[in-house]
Amino acid sequence: VKSIKRPPYVIVPADKTSNMYEMKKEDYEKLLKENVTKDYKKVQKSAVTNVNRSSKKIASDLGLENKVQCFAESPAFIFIKDHKEHFPSTVKCRLINPAKTDIGLLSKNILDRINSIVRKETGFLQWRNTGSVIDWFKSIDKKENCKFLKFDIADFYPSISKDLLLKSLKFARRYTAISKEEEKIIFPC
Repeated sequence: VKSIKRPPYVIVPADKTSNMYEMKKEDYEKLLKENVTKDYKKVQKSAVTNVNRSSKKIASDLGLENKVQCFAESPAFIFIKDHKEHFPSTVKCRLINPAKTDIGLLSKNILDRINSIVRKETGFLQWRNTGSVIDWFKSIDKKENCKFLKFDIADFYPSISKDLLLKSLKFARRYTAISKEEEKIIFPC
């Protein structure tokens, strides 16, 4: 316990294992800054005000103004990806950004509904986690006649552009209705 409380060090959890890593505070802050600035840019306070204003309007339109809170600023943090190639000589991280609006949760629920309907209507397989892929693969007969492609999507959320989201919604509209109100909720998030 005494060694954990040493000020120049921090304990950083691993991403997909139960491992914990001791790291100099400066090294952690450097890794955190590199991961934040890779995909995000700093904005003025006015941008946060605009997000809150937009969220307030959406909440009001939905009759949720007493249930939705303002954007809560929370510091980002990282997990160490100790399962990646070349670890520990190359340290990759998962950036966790806990600062979200309640409207983001509404957006997620809408997108979950849309995805669920599209999966059902098309019969497309879309896995949400490694466990479901493994379960699916175990259920396949004659695996020796199959080929399995593995890929890893790096930086998932930052890679979703407005254009890609528009195209995805256009595709999804073939299978389910998406209202203009739902679109207004999805796009600011």
